Amino acid sequence: MSFTAAVQCVATTWLVIVLADDALAKLLIDAASVSLAEHVVGNRPDRPEPRAIKRRPKPHKLLTKPRGEARAELFGGKRP
Repeated sequence: MSFTAAVQCVATTWLVIVLADDALAKLLIDAASVSLAEHVVGNRPDRPEPRAIKRRPKPHKLLTKPRGEARAELFGGKRP
């Protein structure tokens, strides 16, 4: 089942169903269900990707002030 096709089908049905009576609403829901069941996604080779984070966390703190200020603190106000 295609996610995009499902969202489009639900969106178009939703627009019409709010104005429909109960009998027409049931017909619209049934038609949408059939439409979703018939939509088949084609062959999509090389799509799976590993669920992992590539970058490893670093053991250092974030630099939250200007670099020059951080250097001054690091060296006690003296230049290296």
